[in-house]
Amino acid sequence: MKDVRDVFWRLVNNSSWTRSMTIQTSRAQEIGEIIQRKFGRQVEILACRDNGYGKSISTLRLVIFRLEEVELTDLVTETDADAIIDVVPTYGTEERRGRWKRHTNDELADVSKYGNDLSD
Repeated sequence: MKDVRDVFWRLVNNSSWTRSMTIQTSRAQEIGEIIQRKFGRQVEILACRDNGYGKSISTLRLVIFRLEEVELTDLVTETDADAIIDVVPTYGTEERRGRWKRHTNDELADVSKYGNDLSD
């Protein structure tokens, strides 16, 4: 029975079932409340900045399951049409110490968006 639980835990936590959704929006409080009410998920506010035109842009993050991605994306765009949504698979984050890879080939090196090798 323990082996079945271990396999199930690995499938859920180390698979492509989970995603990390990052949302940049000027309506962070409203979107956070809607997600909390409809999905029961807590939204983490990572950063808040001024866009130069008097609006405050907040960056939100939450972990979702693959099957919730479309519904959450539709909900966010319905609330704020100008929101920027980025969804990234979370598999393999333990080995990479929190750095995401946008590809599944483990033989390729982790690089920044500019192509530089990541170093600790």
